[in-house]
Amino acid sequence: MFVAGDGSEPGSHDEILIPSTLTTSVTKVAFQINHQYRGREMRERMSVLIAFVVLFAGAGQARAGFTVYTSQPAFEAAVAGLTRQDFSAARVPDGSSALITGPLTSATNNAVFSTGDIVPGLSISSAGSSSLGNMLYIPGVGTVGNDVRAVYTNGSNATLSLTFSPQVNAVGLTLLSFTNGTGPRSFGISLLGSFSTTPQSFSTGLLPISGSGTFLGFVGTGGEQVQQISFQPSNGANVGVTSVEFQGQVSAVPAPAGLVLALTGVGPLGLVGWLRRCRRVAGAKSSCPGLSGLDPATS
Repeated sequence: MFVAGDGSEPGSHDEILIPSTLTTSVTKVAFQINHQYRGREMRERMSVLIAFVVLFAGAGQARAGFTVYTSQPAFEAAVAGLTRQDFSAARVPDGSSALITGPLTSATNNAVFSTGDIVPGLSISSAGSSSLGNMLYIPGVGTVGNDVRAVYTNGSNATLSLTFSPQVNAVGLTLLSFTNGTGPRSFGISLLGSFSTTPQSFSTGLLPISGSGTFLGFVGTGGEQVQQISFQPSNGANVGVTSVEFQGQVSAVPAPAGLVLALTGVGPLGLVGWLRRCRRVAGAKSSCPGLSGLDPATS
């Protein structure tokens, strides 16, 4: 089963979007180049440089895309170095339950969880319309049809959020629902992270009300990182998570220093000005270092 909220197919990549203002700016630069620089070779080389500017500036506007997994073995085969968290350490007798104040983190120390029971970097919280709705419900095995210990919202109008610090590249969860005997229920999902200031929306599909849960995993198709995943209220139902697994950050590969110099701060118009100043300093018969053949023609 495929679950998505933005129309993307599994493994697909969204197109790169070039802002119209950038297109207009590059068009103006190209016009100036044709008038300020003489020679076919000169125009060709400057056109290549403009293409690089468009490519890198446009890549920053790429929309977020995720591959969505409903098979836990497939997710784990695709993502290396996963950190896993379940809630088997919860000190709640089978058939019983407990309420705890969130957020649930590695520093939590109460009657249910001890310090270190939760892995560092993961925080679980519930946000409802009352103080009880802000608490987390921890059932023992079999209390609400669950085969394993889990963490649920305590209010049917509460939002369950999992926050990662630092942000992560992949997230997988095993999920259940509690619906007071009205059958499986689906929940809306919001993903927030480095990819956008606007959350990406998905759906869980129908979640079982018993067993160990249904798996759902997200992997960014273009290096998107997730800071928070939230499950929205669903008409009188509670969402529960029985396990979480995630992959931490991978260090970005820095761009070559020369490319950063050319593509940051000054922009294409500033680069033209730099070439003109370089020629005046170097002399009429010299080329600017590293850019031989790109000197502007004298007026």
